[in-house]
Amino acid sequence: MNRQLGEKEILLAFQPSQWTNLGWYLLLIFTMIVYFPLGALISLATIYKYIEVQTWKYTCRTKGIEERKGVFSVTQEEVQYFRIKSIKIEKPFLMRFVGLSIIHIISSERHKPNLVLYGIKNGESIKNKLSAAAYEWRNKLGVRDNDIY
Repeated sequence: MNRQLGEKEILLAFQPSQWTNLGWYLLLIFTMIVYFPLGALISLATIYKYIEVQTWKYTCRTKGIEERKGVFSVTQEEVQYFRIKSIKIEKPFLMRFVGLSIIHIISSERHKPNLVLYGIKNGESIKNKLSAAAYEWRNKLGVRDNDIY
């Protein structure tokens, strides 16, 4: 992070794992066995969920982290590193079996106060990189965080 980089340069890119769709895959198999017409309908929903996860991306750029998701309508939101207030990592019981985690980022960003990185591999490593980037940018810009209650 200490290098001089262009504002749009990608430092790290990742996306949720398809393991998050395991329930849909199991439901599809079950309905195909029990009642095929319903299974055909569930297969459409399962295909949509697969494509949804494939198009959901997180990109860490020089100055912030960007979330881009959507199949038909795409939303793209960014949180600047210096606006990150806290980061929490959550490892639900079933996700721990496949090494996934959920990272919750609380920010002072007006339009995106909560950013959730869902179904992420190497969650600890990504959390540490985001924390380091937030610390570095706060020091570089001289930002102090004061909450008024």
